[in-house]
Amino acid sequence: MVEILQKEYANRDDFLVAKLSTAKAKSEYQFYQLILNSFNVKNISRSTLASRTALETCAFEQNIGKGRTLILIIDEGEALTPTNIDILRTLLNFETPEQKFLQIIIFGQMELLPKIRRRKNFVDRISLSYVLNALNLNEMQKMIEFRLEVAGWNGNKLFIENSYNTIHDYTKGFPRHVVRLCGTCLETCIMNGIFVVTDDIVKTHGEMEKKLYGKRKVKRI
Repeated sequence: MVEILQKEYANRDDFLVAKLSTAKAKSEYQFYQLILNSFNVKNISRSTLASRTALETCAFEQNIGKGRTLILIIDEGEALTPTNIDILRTLLNFETPEQKFLQIIIFGQMELLPKIRRRKNFVDRISLSYVLNALNLNEMQKMIEFRLEVAGWNGNKLFIENSYNTIHDYTKGFPRHVVRLCGTCLETCIMNGIFVVTDDIVKTHGEMEKKLYGKRKVKRI
């Protein structure tokens, strides 16, 4: 989803999009540097204030000079610290009465929610939020088939019908768990010269994951 969104905005002339693959930063300065690097902005200063000024200058020049709004996409947002969330809040002040210079999109696991909720001033600035709950069987099957199509597969079905039910039983429809289980099943098929993922293959790896990670529990928001 992150890659699709990034590609969508990258093809538009009115946006300059950048992605942070990780939000992990030990200091304010390091966090500013991550953002600057994502926008390919060089900053030789070791000052946090100078780093913020460099980012503000970039946003101003792109917006006023080129008519482009900066879009910062943050993946693994659950790694954000309270301090970095406050920094993001202040970055949203880059604006004129008519135009926002910077828009921020954050993807994260459920651990992100309590961090954001503790920052009321940040919550007030959120325009849109969405929680991706566990997928039902039909949604999960469509997701698997879509990912195979995007990966370039156009041959016979790789998963027999019964295997989808078993995948859902073990993963409870959580996308990340589905992708991991399907990946290990496909690796087994490749290594053993098997051309279809059977119910038995899914059960074998599903039991292995159950021992490693425990039984999945569905918690809807």
